[in-house]
Amino acid sequence: MTRNKNDNSKELSSNSELTINTEHPHSSIYAGIEHYKVNKNGCLFYSNGEKFYLLANGSIVITKEIYKFNGNGESEIEFQVEGITRNGIKLPPVTVPASKFNSLNWITESWGTSLVVMPNQSVKQTLATGVLMSGEQCERERVCTHTGYIIKNGKPINYMSANGSLIPSEIKCVLDHDLKRYKLSEPSASDTERIDGITASLNLLEAHAPEVTGPLFAFTYLAPILPIVNDMIGDTSFFMFLQGKTQSGKSTLAALSMSHYGIFDSQTPPTTFASTSNAIGEMAFILKDSVLWIDDYHPQADDMKRQNQIFQDLVRMSGDHSTRRRLDSKAKLKESRPPRCLFLVTGEFPPKIGQSGHARVFQLDVPESRKDISKIRKDARTGTLSRAMTDYIAYVISNFDRLKELAQMQHEKILSNTNELFGECRLSNQATLLCLSAYLYFDYAVRCKAITKETASKYYLSIEATIRASAVKKKEQLKQEDPCELYVNAIKDLLSSGRAKVIDLNKKDLPEDVQNYGYTSLSLGPERDGFIGWKDEKGYYLNTNASYSAVTTYYTRQDMSFVTNPNTLWRQLRDCKYLIPDKNNTPCQNKKIGNESRRVLWFPRNVFESNED
Repeated sequence: MTRNKNDNSKELSSNSELTINTEHPHSSIYAGIEHYKVNKNGCLFYSNGEKFYLLANGSIVITKEIYKFNGNGESEIEFQVEGITRNGIKLPPVTVPASKFNSLNWITESWGTSLVVMPNQSVKQTLATGVLMSGEQCERERVCTHTGYIIKNGKPINYMSANGSLIPSEIKCVLDHDLKRYKLSEPSASDTERIDGITASLNLLEAHAPEVTGPLFAFTYLAPILPIVNDMIGDTSFFMFLQGKTQSGKSTLAALSMSHYGIFDSQTPPTTFASTSNAIGEMAFILKDSVLWIDDYHPQADDMKRQNQIFQDLVRMSGDHSTRRRLDSKAKLKESRPPRCLFLVTGEFPPKIGQSGHARVFQLDVPESRKDISKIRKDARTGTLSRAMTDYIAYVISNFDRLKELAQMQHEKILSNTNELFGECRLSNQATLLCLSAYLYFDYAVRCKAITKETASKYYLSIEATIRASAVKKKEQLKQEDPCELYVNAIKDLLSSGRAKVIDLNKKDLPEDVQNYGYTSLSLGPERDGFIGWKDEKGYYLNTNASYSAVTTYYTRQDMSFVTNPNTLWRQLRDCKYLIPDKNNTPCQNKKIGNESRRVLWFPRNVFESNED
């Protein structure tokens, strides 16, 4: 019989390698698999009745099949594999994704030379098949790789944290090392414990200035009602930013809020701005129906661009609930992994992200105000705050239909009121969601008999007032970031300081400073001369390019960014009634100046001359 030189099969004989080792730990497993056996040397072999193949200098079996799901309709299978060398040494268990199993490269990567596969491709395929069959009777395990609700038929039926499921279940929860702090406590064993938890959580309102703790408290309890919010309006589209100086207590406040979701303190944020956007995005996908705290936004000169970019990415993630799509090694789109949590960001400085970015950030300015928080710190350390959140989540699960109906009704009422104050905008939606969160929580506290209806009303009205006050302050900040306001304010300052000039068309003779440069037909001349347009008794007529260039230079010198597209800016100025459009409502119009017709922006004089009679 002729064999290929790479074929390690042997003709059947009295070869001692065929003697089966019935005492080997894997023998009983392979006894039920046709053709596969472990010999007396502890090596796995294959025999088809005519030939036998030595497969490896040891034995391998699958001890567990792990079904992993991420709550986004995607799942994967992993195998926990056990290996024993021919000398009987049990090797450390290895977990192998099913997609990488057949290559067998993981054997060398995991165990080195302790267990070697015979060098033949057909042998490798035979070995992979045999090991897969060894798992037929192995333990099966369902593993959740995210926090948050398990949804069935549109309703939450359980909630997962690093401690496992809230309601006893066979499903386990496995989180990466950095997220193992997301451990919810066991539910309260009695009504008294439940009331104690609510009381402890309410102490967060006394931990700092009310204008900070009120909105933060509402934000803390917003994540458990995300399934309701997402069903009502799609998503939250904002995140909370605690901004304050060093030692203002912002990180401590964030940690107290986060202690409702696990084991945290001011020194243990889940992540910081030292991380990459991709890493933060992956955490945001895993932490479903929870809060991700990102600490330490304080960009220095050598790191400003990177941290600002991360902040921009967070704005996009929270506002659009999306991340950058990427390709896999085969140039196919990878699974979309959108953020499924709320973001809580702490930092020392306000970010430079433009008006549209700021519109997605609910900023709270944390004053340097300290209070005695020893009691709530203790409740955080002992897991009382976490138990309070566990109880609330369990309440949401068991009362989901009623809460959903109540939320929809109350949302309409609150939104109507906030729209009256702020108009229909992102800010109004943010304030509405925070107020709704507080309303539902106090309804829960009353039903648990932790507080009376009168006390709940006082709490709610106080928090509602702080949320609206913060929203009013935010509205003023947004106005300052408005491209139209920025443009007009810059032009006013440039004109009043003389750094920008306009030619007065009411004068019979050319102005002296114009004559000195030899301008003809009232041309503006080189940009360096500072002329940006003309004026007469009816208004200012600004050159589009010259005025836009002057404004961008103005803010660049202040280390500020002004990147609004010019054409978009002209339309916004028109819509805000700052400039006068032509008869076709086009922002720019023709104006005859000197002997030429020029394309200009026509502003009424009072836009730049506030003291005009």
